[in-house]
Amino acid sequence: MNNILDLVYDYSKNFRILDLFAIDKIMSILLQENELDTISCELISDNNLFLSHKELGYFVNNTICLYINNLRKKVLKDKHILFKKEKNLPLFQYILRQNLEILHTLFHEVEHAIQDKILSENNDKDLERKLLRIEKHFIDNALNQITFYDTIETIERYIPGLIEYHRDMKIYKTNYDISIMERLADANSLTKIKNMLEQIKKEIPELYELEDDIKLQYLMKSYKILNKKHKNKEIIISPTEEFIKNLGYINSLNKLNIGNLTYDDRFKYGLQITKEEYENNTTRLKKLMK
Repeated sequence: MNNILDLVYDYSKNFRILDLFAIDKIMSILLQENELDTISCELISDNNLFLSHKELGYFVNNTICLYINNLRKKVLKDKHILFKKEKNLPLFQYILRQNLEILHTLFHEVEHAIQDKILSENNDKDLERKLLRIEKHFIDNALNQITFYDTIETIERYIPGLIEYHRDMKIYKTNYDISIMERLADANSLTKIKNMLEQIKKEIPELYELEDDIKLQYLMKSYKILNKKHKNKEIIISPTEEFIKNLGYINSLNKLNIGNLTYDDRFKYGLQITKEEYENNTTRLKKLMK
């Protein structure tokens, strides 16, 4: 991780945004450090008229694909800005913040590869693995619905599966913003970035403190509060529990042993937080927006 920090630090000190060379080097380090020998990385720098500018990267079939131009454009156009005070950072810290946003995407996609690795392990006591398995089970079931046949005689067997597949994928896409896999990829990648910055925190006090605010914004945005006026009470809707229920896995949710988790763990995993915890977080975020 020190090699990554050195590289990002040098680029930022010279007021440079991470480029193809730097990203390629960082990805090689990340895959090696996490023992992801079977994972390949494809860096695409060509401009594609049919590619959304919001598409930054993805992980599928043991391949991490990253769109270099989109990653750079996002930060160069300040599309990553969450709080007004970010624009008031000293210049070095501001450039470093831009490069950390790119780094967040790289770490995020590597986290998806790590999730595959976790799922292949035999540890049924690990809560993260239990949560990941619920989402993976739904995706696998959807994919199993669809089988391609090469003869007219079997087309009637193909159509029902296709209908089921599209129904399940519609449910999944509707709930993608509260996906367990996406939340944990964000939570873990942002934590690793903050830990990496520990070595230079005295040099970047404003940015170091800001990293906690950025993580809070990412993880808090999918919590909701429901007002039940007829019962004169408010209910906090946790994203992970809502996600699992919407996928139809309510029984899996009930089997999770989450009663003794700390606030930090409950918040990381997107599980239930108290009204007081919810209000403390929203109050903090509102102050940051001013």
